[in-house]
Amino acid sequence: MGAVCLVATCPKLVRGNVVAWNRMAMRGVKMYGDDGWLRRLPRRKVLEEDGTWIMGSLEVSVHEFRNTMLGMTREEGKVVYITEVAVLPEARRCGVGKKLLMAIDKLATIHQIESIYLHVDVTNDAAITLYEKCGYHIVERNPIHNEFTRSLNFHDGAMCGRSHHLLRKDLRAFRERPVPEEVMRRRLGVYGIGEVFLKREAW
Repeated sequence: MGAVCLVATCPKLVRGNVVAWNRMAMRGVKMYGDDGWLRRLPRRKVLEEDGTWIMGSLEVSVHEFRNTMLGMTREEGKVVYITEVAVLPEARRCGVGKKLLMAIDKLATIHQIESIYLHVDVTNDAAITLYEKCGYHIVERNPIHNEFTRSLNFHDGAMCGRSHHLLRKDLRAFRERPVPEEVMRRRLGVYGIGEVFLKREAW
């Protein structure tokens, strides 16, 4: 799997009542077909409002792990990274984000992915709550995780003074491969961390 973009949509004709649409879908109410809920609406309205409304999207990929120590600890193609998570303001708090994350889980299961990673702003309480409810947890800070965060320019203060948590969701058991000490020292040296960082952070 290289990179995949998932998009959450609903018919434009229910744009004004997304919450009701989502609740019906979650309950398993049939929307399409001859006996679907949409068939109960006036045909003229359906034709006038035909089309779909994009409520949110996210991207998942594997290339973020290349040339990182975190990538070295795991089998290639067994970890993915979620990025570019976006939900329209008027579509928030009605299950769109959860649906997208559930879809990622299904995709990851098909491709036998072991773990899913993502970053989130430490001040974004709503997003952190959502991720934790969906099975993600904040990983401990150590040289390998911090090097990965720095490689994506998400380290503390890098983006207008903002800080980010690294989160992970494990879908299946896995075995981490050790990173040779000389490789670790070389990689940390790239970011100007070196000996002081190795002594300060437990590994």
